Amino acid sequence: MILRWVYKLWNFLLKTIGILLIVVTVLAGLLFVALQLPQSKEYVKNELISTFNNQFEGNLQVERIGGFIPFQVDLHNVALFSDPDQSSAALALDKVELSINPWALLQRNIEIYSLNLYQPSASLYQIDDELNVGKVFNERASSPVTSTRGASNLLYRFDVYVPAITIIDGSIHFDSSIEIPEELGFSSPNSINDIESEILIESTERQFLVDILNFQANVPSESIGDIRLSGQLFNDGHFLELNGIRFRNNSASVGFSAEAFPVDLFAPDLRSQFEAANFMMNVDQS
Repeated sequence: MILRWVYKLWNFLLKTIGILLIVVTVLAGLLFVALQLPQSKEYVKNELISTFNNQFEGNLQVERIGGFIPFQVDLHNVALFSDPDQSSAALALDKVELSINPWALLQRNIEIYSLNLYQPSASLYQIDDELNVGKVFNERASSPVTSTRGASNLLYRFDVYVPAITIIDGSIHFDSSIEIPEELGFSSPNSINDIESEILIESTERQFLVDILNFQANVPSESIGDIRLSGQLFNDGHFLELNGIRFRNNSASVGFSAEAFPVDLFAPDLRSQFEAANFMMNVDQS
């Protein structure tokens, strides 16, 4: 008798679990299908723009969102403005392809499988002794997520891992307000074109790492020309290290490593930090 009741109870539990799994699977499928609707993507786009514009001083514009959300997100015609009248974009991209692990967000991790930036174009100039691109990512004083770390601490609040950032056909344009040392043989206004790069980024609460696997570009200067750059930047809130930096152009190759301390890239008053910091450098010219 007892065995019969145990059997019935076990059979009931299995059927219940099976039904629940079917219901959850169907609901998840319906949710994924709903996310692919144009109305859903328009909603996601508006929420992304609103969240950025409410948190940062810059203004974000995105023409449309595509891809298979939430695993693959494509942003088309992206522009970031630093000036209120939006006369000129500080940073513009033809397309952004983002492959992400959505489950990692639940653990306060941003795990991006790949990030492809197509035709990014940065227009740099000074605004009140501050670079316009930096002003874009300054957090608003009224932002509910502003912390004591200062401007642009988005990476600091999450553990971030991006194993592959690819830049395709990028460019950087310098306004006459950007002061470039004459020794470089490259004056402003000017541009750096044909930028191609592969970069890795890893950021945790205590450490920030940028590994430049490859960076190449063209500088319109007879003394510079085509350039290649590789190396690593590391910061743990106290030490700022440039490790294994290798610079090459048509006529020279220079390698160096450098260290500055105390420097916290995510703290305010970065210029003051560098003015008071201690520096060490090793140069290898070949």
